[in-house]
Amino acid sequence: MIVKTDGSTIVCRVQDLTTTEVVYKKWGDLNGANYVMNLKDVSTINYENGRKDQLSIMNNKYAPGNQNDGFWRMNDNTLVRMDQITNYQHKAKKAKIYGWVCGGLSFSAGVVFALDAAGMTNIFNHEAKTGWIISGACFAGSVGFVFGGNSLSNYYHKKAMLLQSTALFQQEISLNNDSSLALGVDILRDNTMNNNVWGMGLRYNF
Repeated sequence: MIVKTDGSTIVCRVQDLTTTEVVYKKWGDLNGANYVMNLKDVSTINYENGRKDQLSIMNNKYAPGNQNDGFWRMNDNTLVRMDQITNYQHKAKKAKIYGWVCGGLSFSAGVVFALDAAGMTNIFNHEAKTGWIISGACFAGSVGFVFGGNSLSNYYHKKAMLLQSTALFQQEISLNNDSSLALGVDILRDNTMNNNVWGMGLRYNF
């Protein structure tokens, strides 16, 4: 399936893909003539085996500024940050895991020292006062590890924030000056927090 930049689709069999055009046969007439489409008019090609080519990114068709336009098209700043985003997402996950693991170990150590200081165990040879101090420090450390890990995780989540606008339906009206006005139903997707928001999209292409 070829997804065009205006949101329309063509079910076909792709015969050839060059740096400037897509050659295809219509699905209902695979033995018929070949059709040629300018690569600049193609946003995505979805193949039978599940592979997807996002031609809008390959052709550097990025929306200006902070806007996202068309079917899964991304702006320059987003593309530059994509590697950093993936890295930040991994860091966010690791920070939270390390925070809870270190917090749990520190809390467990605090329980051991507290029991030893209370005379319920005899693991360490120290005064009760020293045991209670160490135990308190371990409990405080456990809270610090958990809080610090989650705070660092939230920081990396903010760094990894990526918003994409997907046009589910788009009706484009051509104007006299070769520009166009497009109205459609969009989803604003936050890939980091997995939130989707529906809305109306109005675009002026000039």
